[in-house]
Amino acid sequence: MSTKDDANVLHAWAVSQGLFPTSVLAPAAQECDIAQRMPDVSESGRAVLRAKGIHQIVINEAQQRIYVLTKRARPSKKQLALLPKEVGDSSIEYLQGASGEIGGTPPTARGKPFYVVRVSDVDRYACGSSVSLGNALDAGTMGALVRNVDGDLFGLSNNHVTGGCNYAASQMPVMAPGVLDVTPLGFDPRTLGYHEISLPLVAGLPGTANVADNLDAALFKIRDEATVSSMQGDIYDTPTEVRALTDDMAVEKVGRTTGHTKGIVVGIAHEPVGIHYSTQGVGYSFVGQVYFDPVWIVEGKGGAFSDNGDSGSLITSVVDGKRVAVGLLIGGMKGQQGRDFTFIVPIASVLSRFNVTLVGGLNV
Repeated sequence: MSTKDDANVLHAWAVSQGLFPTSVLAPAAQECDIAQRMPDVSESGRAVLRAKGIHQIVINEAQQRIYVLTKRARPSKKQLALLPKEVGDSSIEYLQGASGEIGGTPPTARGKPFYVVRVSDVDRYACGSSVSLGNALDAGTMGALVRNVDGDLFGLSNNHVTGGCNYAASQMPVMAPGVLDVTPLGFDPRTLGYHEISLPLVAGLPGTANVADNLDAALFKIRDEATVSSMQGDIYDTPTEVRALTDDMAVEKVGRTTGHTKGIVVGIAHEPVGIHYSTQGVGYSFVGQVYFDPVWIVEGKGGAFSDNGDSGSLITSVVDGKRVAVGLLIGGMKGQQGRDFTFIVPIASVLSRFNVTLVGGLNV
């Protein structure tokens, strides 16, 4: 059986024992599978999981490993001795991982400006830099530049960054840097483009809402191609080739808050990932739980992979010596002892929904 099958057994057992009350996924394993593949767990062990609160299960087929993410602190060594260490052919590792919330003020950038400008005869604003709606005291990241079939150029970010969580008016200016990051003696704010379209965020439980359609992405039409660059900060150019996310893939991103970071794909979430949105803008507010599926989980290498304000970043990887695009950053969760996790949706799905392609080699 696959690691996903083993995760189905663990999930079904946890739900049946009342250890995963927030699960939104119907159990997919039969009682006979649970009896055959799930080891016995004492009441003391079940009490540990009940107290910690299972938040998510993550599957890593490559390592035949299942990660159980708990809402509260990772079980102690003594508590771990009471918990199952494997199910079927897959090992189990326990980590803390409680989802963050979309909303509030992003932190200041870590050790560098919120943006990168390519200086030439015209100042060119780079991908991986701060942007926001012109009437929002906020800041996120312009992940990439893309073109549609007519050759029009757009900036790509999250719906909650430049789409106003479904409420951005058509042609609303998108500012560079984001309004929150405008400072004395900094880069003079300018209209980089105008809101064009968002992939709607639909709140609600899976089964009621079509969570497969939730991708948290938006496009804004670039005002002047001469004023933007496809460079990801000053690190590398945006790749135009797209690949699928895989377990243990080494990934990178350039974002508004944490800049250039590296990480590893931990695995894929077993069930839809819920992100709570609590955002306000001029004339609107958006509050609700939005679920996403599929979602890949990334852990930073040598530090956090992302933080608030990095939303919208393009995730890349180097495969067979060639840089490729693999995902779009939509959110994350706080872990224990600096082990934070980042949520990624496949970039191929985003590009397909918008019917656009990534742009590289522009004003680099």
